[in-house]
Amino acid sequence: MKINRSTELKKFNSVSILNQIVTKHTISRQKLINICNLAPSTISALTSELIEKRVIKKTGTKPSSGIGRKTDILSMNPEYWNIISISLTIENNVIALVDLG
Repeated sequence: MKINRSTELKKFNSVSILNQIVTKHTISRQKLINICNLAPSTISALTSELIEKRVIKKTGTKPSSGIGRKTDILSMNPEYWNIISISLTIENNVIALVDLG
């Protein structure tokens, strides 16, 4: 069985982003970049995908700290009540269930 490392890394990074959003309730992409230590393009791509899947949503904007466009604020989509994450590997098995209701 061939393991696609890029797919596994994408899942890991998405879970890291979701953990921060659940913990902080609302957060900007810039803060996600700093906390998750991921490239801006990675944060942008993964958050866009999560928005498209309706897992998270844009809940507002705040002015930039300097010159530039406003910063989007992200939060969990309250209509997306449950998240289940299952990771089965040779080394370990992890199951996580988050009830957002």
